[in-house]
Amino acid sequence: MNPISFHFFCRFAVILVGGVFLASCASPGIQRLDEPIVSSPVIGDLLSSKRQTEGTRAILETNGETKAFQKDPDAVIAARYESLSSGSSSEERLAVIELCTDTGESRADEDSHAAVGYFLAAAELSYPSAIDAAANGTTEDDLVARAYAHSVARVATLLFEIDPTGRETVEAKGPWRSYRVRCRTKGGGNVVDPAAFDRLESADRIELVNYEMKRIRREGFGAAMILHQEGSEKRREANPFLSPIGMTVPVNAVLDFGHGRGGEVEVRYTDLLLTEEVRVGGRILPAAADLTIPLAVMVDYDVDRKAGFKAMTHPDRYLDHTGLYQLEPFRPNQIPIVLVHGLMSSPEVWVKAINELRADPGIRKNYQLLVFRYSTGFPIAYNSAFLRKRLSEFRNFYDPSGTNPRMSDKVLVGHSMGGILSNAQVRPSGDAFTGALFDRPIEELGGVTEDQKRALREMLVFDANREVTRVICVAAPHRGSNLATGFIGNLGHGLVRFPREVMLGASLLDVEGLTDEGRAIIRDRPDSVRGLKPDSPVLEAILANPIRDGVAMHSIVGRHKPEQDLEESSDTVVPYLSAHLDEAVSEKVVHATHTTICQNEDAIEELRRILYLHAGLPAPSRPE
Repeated sequence: MNPISFHFFCRFAVILVGGVFLASCASPGIQRLDEPIVSSPVIGDLLSSKRQTEGTRAILETNGETKAFQKDPDAVIAARYESLSSGSSSEERLAVIELCTDTGESRADEDSHAAVGYFLAAAELSYPSAIDAAANGTTEDDLVARAYAHSVARVATLLFEIDPTGRETVEAKGPWRSYRVRCRTKGGGNVVDPAAFDRLESADRIELVNYEMKRIRREGFGAAMILHQEGSEKRREANPFLSPIGMTVPVNAVLDFGHGRGGEVEVRYTDLLLTEEVRVGGRILPAAADLTIPLAVMVDYDVDRKAGFKAMTHPDRYLDHTGLYQLEPFRPNQIPIVLVHGLMSSPEVWVKAINELRADPGIRKNYQLLVFRYSTGFPIAYNSAFLRKRLSEFRNFYDPSGTNPRMSDKVLVGHSMGGILSNAQVRPSGDAFTGALFDRPIEELGGVTEDQKRALREMLVFDANREVTRVICVAAPHRGSNLATGFIGNLGHGLVRFPREVMLGASLLDVEGLTDEGRAIIRDRPDSVRGLKPDSPVLEAILANPIRDGVAMHSIVGRHKPEQDLEESSDTVVPYLSAHLDEAVSEKVVHATHTTICQNEDAIEELRRILYLHAGLPAPSRPE
């Protein structure tokens, strides 16, 4: 093998297996912790059931209660509580709170109701001070505020174990009073009903592992938590846009003691994608939030995270993965953004971008995020038809009357081959596709059934999608890539295996009416790799027809070597001249490779700029 061929072979091998190898060595994930993440050792001692703060130890020692607490914690808690008065120090009050949380933790495994009582007592004692700390913006280092958040998280998780529906009023006996706890399940669009979910967790007990992205957190009142909904077969029958891995929503949990007589408590979950505030005790306060952990948890539920490579090489085995999937509950007043991954990839490529876009209140307020997942080994026309069909089904499912203007204002964002699929949604087919394959109209073809003719029309004959008004192509090879040709292209083509009949239920070679070019294409076993050649008929057919009026096209292009002349540059896979579109209303060139561009800060910032433009918002300032 000569040096040039070897060079290209190495690049192709890296593209094919590098991601899989790296994923097996240091795959991003999460780690669930026994204790919450804290900002200081003192807070760690406060929230740990295995250690006590220096102040609490001193108070127990002063009153000769260190051993007594180990033998009879109820008696010591009662004595310390009785000693509290309006003139008590913050250390004395904090000691009672800590003794309650420690005792609650020791009872959690054997008696959930009893544990709830102790945590409620701790939350009630810390409630007024936690409100003040949130109002003053000092919750991060305020011991009482952290104790309140910890107690809220423990009560919420224990109640979820006792009654996942949130419909029961739970009674719990605390150390000095009994409590009646009810969950608010209605009362405005920001309130989340826990009955729709299967798992509740505290975000502070989950750590990111090997993720190269910022953890988007906000200090505030209450506890930052996550609710996860499993993608069960029954749920997916009711909602075909629920992913098989389910949906994870960031929520804020509070225990509100400001309702009715003493002992009456309301637990409430607030959707953090819709608001940054909570109302408690007659005050509006910033809500504690973690927007990153829910995203990482949802990715962690994907049992086959390496399916991107396998879905290219054996796409027929991953047809059940194909779909348009929601990342959050449907919001009728928000614009849908659909993120489309590229060859050998999966929606996971968008995790960093989603994380940073969700951190922006303007994006959260105006948009709802979806991903399109597909078997990338199939021909481009086949996957393009699948996307077109799913977009139509999404509209019909959520807006059957066709009266919601947001559903006619969709934004598509496609990386690599995903950019080609997205571009194809806003152009009509004309006769460019059928003319290359057949010498007659599809209706007059012989050797195929009516169902097969319908499938051919869905793939090859279509109008521009009138529900998509903006497309953002990220490193898209609109005119192909040389890596799809010659030895390297043949190697990739040889890795893709699927029965020719899987797309139509019959071999196209049996069709009466194939042109010589069409027969050659079919004999060559069309797949996504062949479709990415610089002389690919499918790429030429897509570009042969204009973008429909009313659509804004944008390009984000990678440039591996900034010192290289732009028109001669590439992102190591896609040449600039292939990614460039004359029709684009904007083009942003960023210093990135093909495989890193979706994580590139400049590329993500350009996405944010375009989305602000689309929503009619003033240009955003770049976040720090």
